[in-house]
Amino acid sequence: MAKAKPKGKTTAKPAARKKTAKPAVKKAVKPAAKKTAKPAAKKAARPAAKKTVKPAAKKAAKPARKAAKPVAKKTSGKVYEVRPNPAGGWIVKEKSAKNPSARFDRKPEAVSRAKALADKAKAKVVVYKLDGKIQK
Repeated sequence: MAKAKPKGKTTAKPAARKKTAKPAVKKAVKPAAKKTAKPAAKKAARPAAKKTVKPAAKKAAKPARKAAKPVAKKTSGKVYEVRPNPAGGWIVKEKSAKNPSARFDRKPEAVSRAKALADKAKAKVVVYKLDGKIQK
């Protein structure tokens, strides 16, 4: 048989209540004067040499940025096209070439290949939609 518990005693843990109550009491007891006095003493103890300001000559040496006009890349005159392939998929070809440089099943792969070729040759990329219109 199980032992019967006495009716007058409870088995609740009062430690959990004390943990939440203690920090609130400690925060209220601290005077505000001590908080302000310590940083003031630390500031006075710091040497003045650490609070140096950068010379104005360095700021004046930086050129002003022109945000209005983007810088145009120099191109070689070549243009790489990403077009739908009549047989299915997508082709990458130089505009003046008869045969495509590469064939792909998916358009994003073709676009990334065209961009890679254009970066090497300093050329432009033109991407077409399925209906033949220019995408960008």
